Amino acid sequence: MVQVLIKEKTLVLSNEEKTLFGVACKNYINKERYLMRTIKSVMTLLAYKTKKPLLEEYLKRNCKRFEACCLHVVEQIDKLVLEPEATTENPNQDGLAFYWKTKADMYRYICESATGERLAEIKVEAKKCYQKANSFTINSVGPTKISIGLNFSVFEVEYGKNLHLGIKMSEKMLSEALEKMDALPESEYKEVDTILEVVKENVSLWKDQQEREKERAKQQSQTSK
Repeated sequence: MVQVLIKEKTLVLSNEEKTLFGVACKNYINKERYLMRTIKSVMTLLAYKTKKPLLEEYLKRNCKRFEACCLHVVEQIDKLVLEPEATTENPNQDGLAFYWKTKADMYRYICESATGERLAEIKVEAKKCYQKANSFTINSVGPTKISIGLNFSVFEVEYGKNLHLGIKMSEKMLSEALEKMDALPESEYKEVDTILEVVKENVSLWKDQQEREKERAKQQSQTSK
């Protein structure tokens, strides 16, 4: 399905087709992703303590398969879209941004399973791809740009461990979008509005987390005196 969408439309995807492509990519990786989460959950249960070595080996194999699935999507995007389009004059900027965002998302998903040096490598690749996706000249409040901002901010908080930056990125995006989104076509307006609701929820959660961390640090400081 992923290959068919790429071959048929290359960079020119409607918003509906982008959604379909994203769903296809997630469906492709989700079997291994859900299995990984299930194994990790089972490993926390006392009843399975004696099975820990077996579960660890099973998880290791699963993580390899999961990473391979994510990298396959990345490779298909490179092979079928980005490499051929590199020689095209005036390629569709929105399409380029979308596919680079999808690559970044795949690397971000791999961060869920990677550890040690491999995790450090994957985080670098994810950030590079998000920065590349963010570099294209596209509508600053269109669905593609807003979805890049959402996912990039989540990456910075979850894997960059930078709450302040994630909040700053999200609030800037919210401010610009709320000021300009009335000019969007109705179909794009609805999609952007839906994404912005997630951004607002993230900002609220992250600010709460930030306050808890400040309070914890304050208590630790008072205890050490």
